[in-house]
Amino acid sequence: LRPRGLALTDDGLYVTDDADRVQVFDLDGRATWSFPARAVRAPAVLCRPHGLARARNSLVYVADTGHHRVAAFSPDGALSFAFGHAGAEPGAFDEPRGLAVAGERVWVADMCNHRVQAFDLDGRLLRVIGRHGHGPSQFTHPVGVGISGERPNPNPHPSPSPSPSPNPNPNPNPNPNPNPNP
Repeated sequence: LRPRGLALTDDGLYVTDDADRVQVFDLDGRATWSFPARAVRAPAVLCRPHGLARARNSLVYVADTGHHRVAAFSPDGALSFAFGHAGAEPGAFDEPRGLAVAGERVWVADMCNHRVQAFDLDGRLLRVIGRHGHGPSQFTHPVGVGISGERPNPNPHPSPSPSPSPNPNPNPNPNPNPNPNP
């Protein structure tokens, strides 16, 4: 089976694959379990899952690409809730692919809507970034979202710089030698 998304946590590796599931491996690489459970002849809970991440609230968020949504799973692998639907309006998705969690935000690369969307951990839309194109603030089929080890600045607008301190040397002559003819 082909892996599609990976998320490394302190206790294991979570992998989405083309069997419409999330496999969990321990840090030694042994498969320990998978979710969600699927009953015979029941519709798939996930359809072509890709990016995933575990948040501080212990939920695992999965870009459920084929269902055009994000699915949130509890630590026991049960579907807790999902957000989003097929569409182009803010909060909707057209093949979400990449997904990352930073602090209290879920960031989703909305591939065919050519944008990145940010949600809170309950699935409420916070921000939409980008649109289709090749210029500044534009994307063409974004498929990944990466988060660095540092927490994003909650106030992205810098405060004004303080005024420069007055010159401690009142003499405008930069030559420290007072004698003009050495």
